[in-house]
Amino acid sequence: MIKPLHAMDDSEWSLLLQDVAGQFDDVTLKRGFQYYKQGRVGHLEMPDSRTIRAVVEGTERYRVEMNLDLFTMSRCNCPVGKPCKHMVAVLLDYVDIQGRSVHALANAKTEAMPKKAPPSISKSTQLAAKKREEQAKIAELALRIPQMRISEWHDLFELCVAPMAASTRNDQYVKNALAAIIRIEPSLSPVKDLLFALHAHLFVLAKLMQPALVQPSSFSSYMGYYTQLAATDLQDAAAGLFAKKLPITDEPELWPS
Repeated sequence: MIKPLHAMDDSEWSLLLQDVAGQFDDVTLKRGFQYYKQGRVGHLEMPDSRTIRAVVEGTERYRVEMNLDLFTMSRCNCPVGKPCKHMVAVLLDYVDIQGRSVHALANAKTEAMPKKAPPSISKSTQLAAKKREEQAKIAELALRIPQMRISEWHDLFELCVAPMAASTRNDQYVKNALAAIIRIEPSLSPVKDLLFALHAHLFVLAKLMQPALVQPSSFSSYMGYYTQLAATDLQDAAAGLFAKKLPITDEPELWPS
């Protein structure tokens, strides 16, 4: 006859799983499970909330007493003399009465292992992945530069300088922007090569001028000193490209460009 049984709470259940995982090996757990399934446990009682007593039918009738607070103080009068299958069978019968998972306890070695949280993707990793995607897109588009219209060049230039959107508009910005654009240039004919360089300079100059173009009448108030210096230097560089001889007679189909 089962004496009044203490109701196990979740923390006690978790602790029991850990204790069983630590005290019993897999072979003993499996053998104890077989004894439980065969109904070999009888006369289970609890004289107090942390002690279980029962009889297990084996080669003989073995008396088991489990101390739930201190497994090392538990005992069975079988010849094994260490945590045995009879103890496991009693614990399984106990958790069954408690309405807990018998299979979870029988697999305590696995159940008690801390669950690995799915690896979180850090913000820096997400940004790096996004950057790689953007670079791959730019590289793919760059292969089509020889066949692109000039307006499409400018769209591609916009993608190249997008990571610099928050940068201060100064000489360093100009250098970085031009480098990002020139870096993607494929092998081009002499005329297209000169046009590409020219439009790269004009595009970056436009990026410098954008704040001023909002209200042209107040140019000085919208452009800082270093931005004005960078714009002047870039304008001079563009003028130098205009001054170069364009061998357009060799590629007359490029007159529209």
